[in-house]
Amino acid sequence: MNLRSKFLLVLTIVISTILILSFLSVYFLYEHFKDTDEKKFLLAEANEASFLYFKMSNSNGSFDSTSSKVSIDSEGYKAISIVIFNAAKKVAYSFPDSAFHGIDMASLDSIREDDPYYFKGDESISVGVFYSHQNDYCYTIVSVNTNFDELQRSLLRNILIIVALTAIVFIVMFSFYYVFIVTAPLVKLSSQMRHISVSDLKKRVDVVKGDFKTNEIVQVSTNMNLMLDRLEKAFDNQKNFVRQASHELRTPLANMLLQTEYALEKDLDKSDYQFILKSLKEDELELISLINTLLQFSQYDQIVNLQLSPLTRLDDLIYACISFARKSYPGIHFNFKFASSPESEEAISVNGHPELLRVAFNNLIKNAYHYSLDKKVDIIIDPKADEVEVIFENTGNGLKDDEIEKLFLPFFRGENKSASKGFGLGLAIVEKIIKIHHAKITYQYTADGKNRFTLKFKRYQ
Repeated sequence: MNLRSKFLLVLTIVISTILILSFLSVYFLYEHFKDTDEKKFLLAEANEASFLYFKMSNSNGSFDSTSSKVSIDSEGYKAISIVIFNAAKKVAYSFPDSAFHGIDMASLDSIREDDPYYFKGDESISVGVFYSHQNDYCYTIVSVNTNFDELQRSLLRNILIIVALTAIVFIVMFSFYYVFIVTAPLVKLSSQMRHISVSDLKKRVDVVKGDFKTNEIVQVSTNMNLMLDRLEKAFDNQKNFVRQASHELRTPLANMLLQTEYALEKDLDKSDYQFILKSLKEDELELISLINTLLQFSQYDQIVNLQLSPLTRLDDLIYACISFARKSYPGIHFNFKFASSPESEEAISVNGHPELLRVAFNNLIKNAYHYSLDKKVDIIIDPKADEVEVIFENTGNGLKDDEIEKLFLPFFRGENKSASKGFGLGLAIVEKIIKIHHAKITYQYTADGKNRFTLKFKRYQ
């Protein structure tokens, strides 16, 4: 069962159930009030007949059928009967004369015990009262024919059933129309999504007209297009990554193949073979370095939830990176300082992963060293109210605007790439590590001719 059918079924069932319950409530409330009204009327007639019976008896008059007729007719009940039994349990009065007198003594006892005493026959409802007056008493039974009431109940029941069935038919028709109209954009959206494939991620779904804040269809279609934008960008980056990685791998492999073929075709002496083997070793080391870098890049790309250390001091990490760089890069000079004195240890601490941050800082120092004109690297820690900045600067040639846009893409190298060997993965790795820490990295070329990378971390909390 599809979503549209489910909506139709649920909507029809809910509205129909509410309607049926309402009709049942009307019917049973009518039954209740009708029954209560009948009992009140019968009780009033029984008390009035008993009162008139003793009144006429005390005045030495005769209590006949005319004595209570006015009261009876005023209520509109024509098929009514009254039977009065005296203290001796003999019939003292009956109206009409043909009223049923075959009431057993047990019933009269029940009337005396359960005053008033209601009981029903096949076609009537009756009430019996025990009425005492001075030293005398009587039993009065008033009955009314219920055929007319049953006819009214049957008519009401039939009307409610017909109205309910008719309403349910209209509810089904309305529900079908309403569900069709409401789900039409979803069906269209589903159809468009079904035709979007990996090979055609440039397609987008239509966004219906409406307010984004209040219209869920607009939200779904808009978010779907945003997701397709991200997917298209991710697939393009993946394709570019594979193409560029293949190109980087092909270069050393082609050199190794060329040198191997040369060595096989020529009759070389020992020194020539040693030269070729050294060259092959350099290419192999370059290939190993590239593969390790690619693996490292892939590992960082797969990190989603990383357990961060609660308190990582940035100055300690930078001192460790400076110590490592002095051993690795000859002639490197550092100028490490604080923009302002930290008020506490927490002011220069972050929630971070020390090993990953060390990799990021080492790559930034390496990048600054290779592209610096004077082999000097400036590092500044600037603690602020809500964040802490770490700045890496070096004096050198700046990047063009189109190069800045591609700066953190894998395998990208600027026009000054001849200044240093590399694969163009260092800054891409740095960006991934920074994103893992929910931080930001920006680049700018300052007015005094320096390349500046600024890392913005949230302060330790």
